[in-house]
Amino acid sequence: MKERVIIAKKQPRVLNPIQFNVLAIILILGLLPFAVALVSNAGSSSNERYETTMPTTPGLIGEYLNDTYWIDNGGDNYTQYYIDQGVTGDQNLDCAYVEDGFCKGYNSTIPPRRSYELAYYGFQYWLPTVSTEMQQSHWDVSPAPYGVGYSGASGDDVFSWHLESKFFEEIDQQKSIDGLRFWMVDEDTVSCNNYAGFTNITFEGRITFNFDNQTRTFENYEFEKTTRFEYSDFDYTHGGFVQSCAIGFIVEFEFSNFEVLSIDQFNGGDWDNTSISLYLENFEREDGLNFADTALPFAGDGFYYLGIEHKSINPQEVGFFVKTGTLILSVIVLGVGLASTPYWDPFRNFFKGGMIE
Repeated sequence: MKERVIIAKKQPRVLNPIQFNVLAIILILGLLPFAVALVSNAGSSSNERYETTMPTTPGLIGEYLNDTYWIDNGGDNYTQYYIDQGVTGDQNLDCAYVEDGFCKGYNSTIPPRRSYELAYYGFQYWLPTVSTEMQQSHWDVSPAPYGVGYSGASGDDVFSWHLESKFFEEIDQQKSIDGLRFWMVDEDTVSCNNYAGFTNITFEGRITFNFDNQTRTFENYEFEKTTRFEYSDFDYTHGGFVQSCAIGFIVEFEFSNFEVLSIDQFNGGDWDNTSISLYLENFEREDGLNFADTALPFAGDGFYYLGIEHKSINPQEVGFFVKTGTLILSVIVLGVGLASTPYWDPFRNFFKGGMIE
């Protein structure tokens, strides 16, 4: 009888419990942040184009807005400067300093007076998007016969505005948004090659949605900008669009999927009754120089152009991506956690067709 030679198969090397736990920790710490980011942004409209949120008005017929106003105009009170130059305590001087939406300048009027309201002119040709002409940080503090002019400074703290629902009429009802950006451009053009007032700045931003006497705020946005802004506008003299240059920049807020759902849950897509408060603060120059006399598009006693754009997104689609991604992520985490316990082998064998004795 022939002898058979039996070659034992080499058993696969199995990680010991300590090695497996170390591998599991590395897997979770290394991949979990990327997985969460994927769930947070899956299905976003990052490839969609921005659309105007602002409606146009016929011709140049303006509309008075009684609920759009400056909240804070820089954080520093320069009222005494204008008084020293001979400007009297008229209505304009009262609003040389605005805080929390009220004039707190010369007279400190009792009862306090709301800061100057702003008119609305939705126009297509000032900027490459629909925009309106907005009053800068200080009302005309130098009316005739004074001729003092703007002091050149407003502060480096908070510049903030309350914008009523008129500014957001072009957002589709029942939709949410995952991007919102604000164009801010001084209406006075300058020479891009010869103007010496451009600089690089950093600042922070936050945005508050107001609906049905409730608020929801998104914050901790950081921006690095140059105040040199080139754009295309309509030149009536030549009857066409030309390249212009001015003090300005675009401030962009992008929302994660969770924030998109939070906004939709907050206002239910009712943009006709949603207003927004915008806050820009903690300004610094990147060259380290004093910020006091830095030119900003919205600082002065003249006007600047404000344009607002958005990216729409379907909240139902976002909800599907978030729920599906969260479910898959939960299964993966559960699997890794179970694999590091004595229950892994019975669990694995169950899916192989039953327990092996």
